[in-house]
Amino acid sequence: MAGFGAVDMDEILSTVTSKLAQESTSYGALQYLQSFVARKRKQLGLDNTSIVVFHGAECLINNGHAQDAGNALQWYIQSQDLFHLDVSVTSKSTSTSSGSHYCDSLRLLNLFKKFQSNNTLHKCASVVYDPFHTVVVESKSTSGRNANSEVTKRMKEFDEVCANVFENAGIWRSAYRVCIRLNLVDRAAIILDKWSNDPATYAHEKPLFFCRSILTLLSENKMSQAVAMVNCSKKLLKGIDNSTCDPPRPGQEDSAHLACWHFSVIITELAYSPPAARVDKKRLFRVLTDLYAEMMDRIDSRLVQLIETIGKTIYEMDGPKKQDNVDPMNMLQAMMSAGGNGGANNGKKGSKGPLGGMDPQQLLAMMNSMGK
Repeated sequence: MAGFGAVDMDEILSTVTSKLAQESTSYGALQYLQSFVARKRKQLGLDNTSIVVFHGAECLINNGHAQDAGNALQWYIQSQDLFHLDVSVTSKSTSTSSGSHYCDSLRLLNLFKKFQSNNTLHKCASVVYDPFHTVVVESKSTSGRNANSEVTKRMKEFDEVCANVFENAGIWRSAYRVCIRLNLVDRAAIILDKWSNDPATYAHEKPLFFCRSILTLLSENKMSQAVAMVNCSKKLLKGIDNSTCDPPRPGQEDSAHLACWHFSVIITELAYSPPAARVDKKRLFRVLTDLYAEMMDRIDSRLVQLIETIGKTIYEMDGPKKQDNVDPMNMLQAMMSAGGNGGANNGKKGSKGPLGGMDPQQLLAMMNSMGK
């Protein structure tokens, strides 16, 4: 393999810049960059090949082709024989010659920092974010890197840049995901609030945004984050007459969505509450599910899937194995029936109705009193 002295990098980078600017289409520019790297990689060596790729991505962003920059970087990141991580490289390291230490995660971070004020960078970030994390996570699992490694620290900084990029561009789903990854629950809640106000969303769905978030966090056994999101949602939903967690008034336009949020709050606070001799958490979970699940299934069947997962992972409910093409509501009902004592609603009316002998209003009053 030829060393650095065999190539003139200034000339090569100048050629790449000129060719990319001359291409009439963004696709043509992307194809040129990929074919150039494929032809020259052996002559350039790994370090210089990396320099060319990131220089090409920079040119594409400057030329208004941020998504194609992302496509080029994705191709490079997923090329196992090209993308390189070196834990010995710090943020102060430099690499100016082939064979010197370099790390592609640092180069990607520096690229994003340079263009974080560019209003098209989100197009690049949307393509690159998941593949980059996948490669780094796989690399960590094989190399045994710990949370204090340079790459881990760099990934946190990369996520912080991406959170800003996505939020500023109004890419709410991605901004929310990154903030949850960073454990910035307060900021994630504010993003949900902004997202719910987006003109593309349906009116009165704000409580559902928080409901989905809380149930998802709980289903992933992220208890502290779920509790934090509950607390944030109470503050952000004050204007919808539910800051005290009181049940929504029937007949209001958003009452069903508020009820879904209310359910997510109750089962989270129930799961988080310390054990008490007179509180049967499994039984309460079954009763709450009987109260809310059918309505939630009509609004969004994915909510029922989350409830089923929460029942198994948080409340340790027994249930049937997941099957393809089976209605989520049927799966949930089967789990409730298998939960002991025939489930909360076993088809027999108790002394106070069909909820296992428990009055729903008493249940809600008891749950509200648990937090006092």
